[in-house]
Amino acid sequence: MRKAILILRREISVLTRSKVFPILIVIILLFLCGLFPEAKRYTEHALNSDLVLEYQKAIFTLAVATSILLPIGVGRVMLSIIGATLLVKEFESNTMSTLGCLPIKRESIFLGKFLAITIVSLFVALFYGFGTWIICILTLGYPPFNLVFFTVFFIFVGCLYFASLSIFVSSFFKSSTPAILLALGLIYLSGFFVFAYPAQITDREKWLPEYYIWALYNHLFFPEEISSSTPSFYTSILVILFAILLLLAISSIIFKSRDI
Repeated sequence: MRKAILILRREISVLTRSKVFPILIVIILLFLCGLFPEAKRYTEHALNSDLVLEYQKAIFTLAVATSILLPIGVGRVMLSIIGATLLVKEFESNTMSTLGCLPIKRESIFLGKFLAITIVSLFVALFYGFGTWIICILTLGYPPFNLVFFTVFFIFVGCLYFASLSIFVSSFFKSSTPAILLALGLIYLSGFFVFAYPAQITDREKWLPEYYIWALYNHLFFPEEISSSTPSFYTSILVILFAILLLLAISSIIFKSRDI
């Protein structure tokens, strides 16, 4: 575990010094700034406490959409790019040879890298969640804590899933460009298919983990609209976690067996 922590510190240091991390922060800030005039517009129509709560929920769900739900969501795209390069860059820059000479098992390297992307996912979720919280305070007043918690939780889980899927895709490559393109292509297509037409999903198509992400979103933000055909909250969580663990397990096995 100590060696995995060393890899974690190395990855965080590399990410914070790279161009990707500042770009991620700037894009999130731009999207959050875009929410402010929308929230300001809502204040003109918030005539009672019930409407205020509805508008606050609208702002938080808009933040969730621009981060995870939309195929071009910031968290979805940026975590996919980071995940797709997480393993590949070691082979691409030949640093895997150096790591291979050190008394560090590949399992520790993989674990350290996954912990790093988990921290980045949590950072994105907290940035979005508390950024939206501040926007609501400045416009519509203090939102309920559960809205903030649900937003942070959902964005974190979504980022972790898309990062895991990208890591899985990248485990087959030794070059960043095809890994990023394939990861973004798969994530874009599956996301557009599920979230654009969730009501038209057939039984054959419900094997997609993105369908359960959509179901989790409804359970957290629109429980009153849950139908009898929608997977339960716990089923949705379990399927998403199982998908993450399965993708990581396969990626770890491939990473461990690859030649330098």
